[in-house]
This record gives sequence, structure tokens and C-alpha cells, in this order.
Amino acid sequence: MKSEEEIVIYNIQKYSHSLDLDCLINVASNLSFAKFEVVACRLLQSDNVGLISNFCLAIRDSIVIGNKYDELKEYCLEYPTSSIVTAIENLLFSHSRQNINDAIYTLGKTRSDRSISVLTKAFYRLKDTDPLILPRLFCELQWLGVENYWELINSMISSEIYFTRWSILELLPEDIAGDSEENIRQSYLYLDKLKQDPCKYIRVEADYRYRLINFNQKAKNLPKQERNKQRKQLQKEEKHILTFSHLSILFNNYLYSESLNKYAIADLETFIKYLLFFRNSYQIGQ
Repeated sequence: MKSEEEIVIYNIQKYSHSLDLDCLINVASNLSFAKFEVVACRLLQSDNVGLISNFCLAIRDSIVIGNKYDELKEYCLEYPTSSIVTAIENLLFSHSRQNINDAIYTLGKTRSDRSISVLTKAFYRLKDTDPLILPRLFCELQWLGVENYWELINSMISSEIYFTRWSILELLPEDIAGDSEENIRQSYLYLDKLKQDPCKYIRVEADYRYRLINFNQKAKNLPKQERNKQRKQLQKEEKHILTFSHLSILFNNYLYSESLNKYAIADLETFIKYLLFFRNSYQIGQ
């Protein structure tokens, strides 16, 4: 007969491959939430990064769709105030980027607004050590309703790490139509600052983003032919700009291909030099 921990591990691992909801229901059918909570907290404190990732996946899906199934309703009801949330919050300060990413996504996806303060603390901790993770973290904080998100951006623009400043461009919207006057003012304020940044990569993308926002603002009032012409020109320009978003994708792919679960800012510096050397089509400014 399998132990409670073995039941949880077996069904969670199986669910990660099959996405068969019967696996989640099987856990709930065999363990009360109180017993599941004990097992879950123990597993979330393990060194098994893959198991933790699969567990976070199971938690997200159980909570998001659980109300549709009688067997999962107890889990949905008890989870928000449980120690499982605390255990997931602790992953934000793990040495594993995978654990941190899983924690950020899980806390956001399960709408854990009690976690805003911990996520904010993690944001300031990661700000100058893992700038690639900031856009996802910022997005989840906004989703959960953080009130001081312009303060977060302000802390980024004063950073000595140019990758941190550069990541702001992924946070600012491309289309500000319908936004509040204050958000529009702040967006242009930070774009103006980034257009004058000491880093040439930031200046080039900031200038492009500035013109893209201006285009989106006036596009609906332009004749169709002129609107399409300007849009195509901007799209053509973008292909030759090394954006922070593109850099993030390429570097994260590199980390994955090399089975690396952490990096240093110096690694990013080296990567971008190789990238620009082998891909000389990028417009990198003066």
C-alpha cells in the first residue's frame, strides 16, 4: 500500500505528463486537505527542482479549475490561507531560477493577493541580480493589484545594472490608448529618460518604442494606406533592433540548452557580446 507522500508524488508526476485531471482528483480522494498540506509543504522544501515544478503545475490547475469538480472544492476553499502558500512564497528566495519562476507564476495564477508584500520583497532582491525575471514578476504583481508599481519602475531606472534599466521597456505598454492620464504621463517620462540612457542598446529600443507608441496613438486617424505604410516601416525597423524581450528569449534558451539554473550579470554581458558579433544585423546605436 502506498504512503500518502507516494500517492501525491505518483499522481503529480503522472499529471505533469498527461494533464489528466483524474490524477488531481485521485489525490483529493485519498487525502484530506489537512494531510495533503503536510505532504505538500515537505515536498516544496525538497531539493528536487523538477518535482517542485510539477507540484506547482498541479497546484495551479487544481485551484484554477477545481471549483468545477466536487472532489477538489475542499482544496480550493482551504488553499488560500494554507501553509502551502507560505511554502511557495519561500521558493521566491531559492537559489534555483526554476523554483523562483514557478513560485511567481503559481502565486499569480492562483490569485494569491496575500503574497503581494513577499513578491515585492523578492522584486527588490532580484532587481540587480536577475533582470530577466523582472517582467514576469512585475506582471504578476500588477495582476494581483500592487498599488506602487511606478515605485518599482523608479527603483529600476536608478539601477547601475543596465540590464535592469533595459527591462523597463518590456513593462511599458506599446499602446496607451484608454490609459489614465497619470499612467500616460509616467510612460512618456520613463521613455524620455531611457532615450538618454548611457547604454546604447537601451537608447535604440527606447527611441523605437517612443515612436511606436506615438504611432498607435494616432493610427486610427490615419488613412488606411498611410497607416499600413507606417506600420510596415516600424515592423521592418524592429527586426534590426536588439530588444530586451528578444535578448531574454535567446538567453533563456541558452540557459535551458546548457541545463543552467542560474547566471551572473557577467554571463549576460558575455552573451550579448557574442550575440552582436555573430549577428551583425542589429542596429546598436552610437
